[in-house]
Amino acid sequence: MNKQQPLLELKGLEKVYSRNSRTNPFQKQYIRAVRGLDLAIYPGETFGLVGESGCGKSTTGHMIAELVSPTGGTVAYCGQERGSMSRETRKEMRRDIQIVMQDPYASLNPKHKIGRIIQEPLIIHRRGTRKERTAMVAEAMETVGLDESYAARYPHELSGGQRQRVSIATALMLNPCLLVADEVVSALDVSIQAQILNLLKKLQKTKNLTYLFISHDLNVVQYMSDRIGVMYLGQLVEVGSVEDVYGHPAHPYTQALLSTMPTLESQKQKRIVLHGEVPSLLNLPSGCAFHTRCRYATEACRQKSIPMQAIGGGHAVRCWRVQNKAGELI
Repeated sequence: MNKQQPLLELKGLEKVYSRNSRTNPFQKQYIRAVRGLDLAIYPGETFGLVGESGCGKSTTGHMIAELVSPTGGTVAYCGQERGSMSRETRKEMRRDIQIVMQDPYASLNPKHKIGRIIQEPLIIHRRGTRKERTAMVAEAMETVGLDESYAARYPHELSGGQRQRVSIATALMLNPCLLVADEVVSALDVSIQAQILNLLKKLQKTKNLTYLFISHDLNVVQYMSDRIGVMYLGQLVEVGSVEDVYGHPAHPYTQALLSTMPTLESQKQKRIVLHGEVPSLLNLPSGCAFHTRCRYATEACRQKSIPMQAIGGGHAVRCWRVQNKAGELI
């Protein structure tokens, strides 16, 4: 596959949930969790997706892994749209795209032993004999740093970090190309977080993996990612390399997020405080969704929405007030 061809490409991806109105049971309300998402992930890279809780990060990851069906838009894998794939090709794609969930306890079956849990993808996809599967489980456990004796234990007998290693081993059993890591360290202690992150980096090199790394932790995303996408209310508001987004944030929302990061520099960075509440997904504001909290908002921001605008070097931003790297308005 051409290195310049995206491994995964999303175009206009949308997810809308409906529910009955609390005031009128005969009336439907619609929640636009993801809105017109365009995104490309290239082979071998780690793309970090960051934003506040409820911005649509996890929903995006679940749609990519086919745990949730999109309401609109397209998902293309290796240049072929998912909807036009044959049954066999789509099955291969499901093997190639795996996900590791946020809560390592809730994502593991408490009734099964660890060896059976890790072996389950092989059973579903009819890979190998029982003896071969047992050997593959032992190899996978060694790869993620677990002793083979843990195969006879149940999830509740393991620590949080060990359970997350089990989740990673399970996701690797079918030799995927793309791993969706959905808040994989947010439920772990800081020392264990470092171990899991370093394990993921090691696995990426040895197994030639591509990651979609979803997190709300800005430091973790900076450490793990090659490129970063910042989401707000279901839309990407800024995309670029780690150096561009962290060194020269262009969107006011990104600037506010990064101002909250702790720094070791002698001169403290002034924190940008966002005023107002996050708008409800049931009643999104007109124009730019961020204008209700933006200190630079103008009438144009309230009236018109704006597409992503390229500002050089793969850096793009969704804002009427676009800044270049020198900080000048363009």
